Amino acid sequence: MGDFTKKPLKEISGNDDEVITKAKKLGEIGNLDILNRRLEELPFYKEYLRYYDMTGIDIRLPKFGRHSFDFDLLIKLIVASHSNTYDFVWSKNHEIRLAIKVSTGMKSTSKCLDELTTRQIAKMYNIYLVELIELELLLYEDLERSIILQGRKRSLQLFYEKKAKAFKMNLYTIFA
Repeated sequence: MGDFTKKPLKEISGNDDEVITKAKKLGEIGNLDILNRRLEELPFYKEYLRYYDMTGIDIRLPKFGRHSFDFDLLIKLIVASHSNTYDFVWSKNHEIRLAIKVSTGMKSTSKCLDELTTRQIAKMYNIYLVELIELELLLYEDLERSIILQGRKRSLQLFYEKKAKAFKMNLYTIFA
């Protein structure tokens, strides 16, 4: 598995038109060459994504493509997103699964990460990157800045609460 954070945004997105358009706009506003910069150098990674630490939680992954994707980054993108909800759930085999729920209007879809296809996973990178870039663009607007920063803080707090709960459940099942 490659570390996608070491790759330029353009490469991670597979030159996705929407990612490129949004990144160019952010680059103009922030006076930064976003597309050719490594992900780990970008503001939304340095100031937000990097704080999601998956240490201690071994999430069940799809059996295919383990070497094609950076699942650590994908999981960070999922749990940092404001457009879905998620939870760490235990399987009957005592494995942690990442359950993802996406709602659009009156319709919602739920799947676990290990149930996704390679096509769905590849698309998820672009969806979540676009979301992060759009939020980063809004940070340049004073009225939106505090709302976004508060949302990020709540999202991080929720993540660590869910992580602690999953870890406690793991200890309980190991020592029960």
